[in-house]
Amino acid sequence: MSTDKLVCKACGCHLEHSDVRQLAVYYRSVDASLVAVQYVCPRCGATEWQRYQAEDWAAMSEVASDLPSPSELREALEDSPDEVVGAVPPGPITVDEVIDFGLRIRALAPGDLAELRAGLA
Repeated sequence: MSTDKLVCKACGCHLEHSDVRQLAVYYRSVDASLVAVQYVCPRCGATEWQRYQAEDWAAMSEVASDLPSPSELREALEDSPDEVVGAVPPGPITVDEVIDFGLRIRALAPGDLAELRAGLA
């Protein structure tokens, strides 16, 4: 996906930052963080979501300057060790784990998928 400009998935219209309605930032502890961008196309009226790597979004957007970087967020968490001492062991599946799983499934080649299907039969 080109990250030079925001482009509507429905009609291909170039979008401005004023067309962005919502940003969702997924900070992840292991891999690169993701930014989900919701926009409304001024030409066709489509409301769509697109995902970007945080670094790509920061490179193309002045909106990203307001968001803390993953390293800043990590430093803020490290400054409060009292909260970490009483941490509970991992419980339910986290958002990071769901995103990692989705990205790994998407990265599978057709041969890998055929092998998985054969293993289930």
